[in-house]
Parts: sequence; structure tokens; C-alpha cells
Amino acid sequence: MVAKVVGFHAERSLGVVQFGTSGQNSIQYISSSKAIKEKLIEVREVSEAGSVNLLSVVNFSDFLVFLMDGDILSGAKQNRIVNTSMLLAPHSKTRIPVSCVERGRWNRRSDTFDSTLCAAPGSFRGEKAREVRANLKLHKGFAAEQNALWDRVRRVNAEAGASSSTEDLADGLSTQQAGIDSLLRACSAEPHANGIALFVGRRLSSLDLFNRTEVCAEYLPKLVRGAAREMLPSATDPIGHAEAEYRTLTLLDTLEGLPGEEYQAAGVGTDRRFESIGLAGFRLDYGVHLIHMAAFSSAGLEAA
Repeated sequence: MVAKVVGFHAERSLGVVQFGTSGQNSIQYISSSKAIKEKLIEVREVSEAGSVNLLSVVNFSDFLVFLMDGDILSGAKQNRIVNTSMLLAPHSKTRIPVSCVERGRWNRRSDTFDSTLCAAPGSFRGEKAREVRANLKLHKGFAAEQNALWDRVRRVNAEAGASSSTEDLADGLSTQQAGIDSLLRACSAEPHANGIALFVGRRLSSLDLFNRTEVCAEYLPKLVRGAAREMLPSATDPIGHAEAEYRTLTLLDTLEGLPGEEYQAAGVGTDRRFESIGLAGFRLDYGVHLIHMAAFSSAGLEAA
């Protein structure tokens, strides 16, 4: 694919790269956060009893609806994280694979789930992506390792110094948010960007490539808020513009050449999983259209 960096901003230890690629805006779909806000979809427990690792989504609309891996859904019996990116067909009912990120609660706070302002950090999503790939290869579906995920929630909350009566990931993520307002203002969405790469120091945290530019713009603040939890002490220099641009474009070339395993997606389309030394990720396609691709590096390893 042809790609071009269209925006860069660094503050403290976080570097934010926005890039545009060929093939953007080739298919119409909307984000789940927009669909929830406009009451075009409902996300509920699968039954009155509920299931920790499954939710039910009814799409009442004429639109394809996109959910991103790492989306955090709040409400109902306990907060969940979406295990994989997916595209939901119009006028459909789909059971979606999720994991619990609020271990200490199993009581209903609302009938439906709401979207949140923060996505999970890149390191959190990367570990989960490796688990999902391993379970797919074992014919266990898009499942993460729930006990390992609870351990990661405890780690995030402990590192944040967050007190959480229900062991909720949101409590750990919220502690860092007050200090990133200036960063969010400085790296507002570029109109021709459909991809975001986030670097903590010189380490890649995550790279997300979307089909639609407006969906990318919606996810920019969510992804930055998630990456804020990984920010290093202020004395750590952020990655420079030239290196960030080179690493991002090189990684995109690398991802195009990586072999992977292909599966029926959790919604409609196909899901391809790939992994190499220091790198893991996936790609969601619908027909000839790339809907979402994500890649994550292992902590301490360079990804490109």
C-alpha cells in the first residue's frame, strides 16, 4: 500500500504519528460508539444470567457497525473489553467475544452497555492478541486468557496507584487522564489520516490502520488515552519525528509481507492473525476492503 505520514506530535515520552494510506474510505461503516450514542445498536448480556466472555449486540440500523479490539464497554453486570475487531452486518444479532475487566462485580447496573472514552493500552492489547491467536489455532474461538487478563488489570491498577473496589481497569486508566489534555489538543485529527502509530519512548505501543478517516479520528483520543497509562517518566525523551516516520512506514511494509492464518471473523468478513519476533497483530477484511489492521510490539523489543 502507499502510505504517507501526515501528522506528528510528541509530548513527554509519548509520540503520536498520524498517517494516510491508499484505499481509504472505500466502504461505508460507522463506529460502535456512534451507533450506541444514536441508539442504532444495543449491547446487552446474552441472558439474564449473563456470560463473562460473551455479549449480545443487536444492530437495528442499515449500516455496517465496527467494534475495535480493545474497546471497553461499561455497564450491565461487569465491564468488558472487546477481544477482536469486528464488523456487524445491518439488521443483525451477534454474540461477540469479550473478556472481563472488572473482576469484583457481578451485579446489574444497567440493562445495556455504553462505550467509553478510553481504549486499552497497546501492551494490554498486544498480550491479548497473542492469546487470541493461540486459542484460534486450538479451535477455541476468539478467546483471551481471562485469568491472565485479570492479572494485567491488577498490574495496571497497581502501577497507577489506583484503588478499585471492583478491580476495574477503568480506575487504573483514569488516573493518568488529567495530564494529557494538552497532548490531545495538540494532536487533533488530521483530515487525511486513517492510521495512528503510538510510541512510548522509542518503543512502538500500537499501530492501528482503519479504512475510514472519520473512524480513525474518533479513535485517536481513545488510543492516546490508553497509551497515556504506559507513559514513561517525563525525563525520558520521546521518539523524534524522522525516526517515528521511518519506523511507521517500514512497519507498514513489513506487515504487508508477513504470513498469517485466516479465520472467519467474529462478525462478517475475514480475520487474519500474524506474529513474529517482537510483533503481533491481526487484520480484518470485508471482501476486498481492509477494515482494520493492528500491530503491537513486545515490551523492550523494537518492532521495525
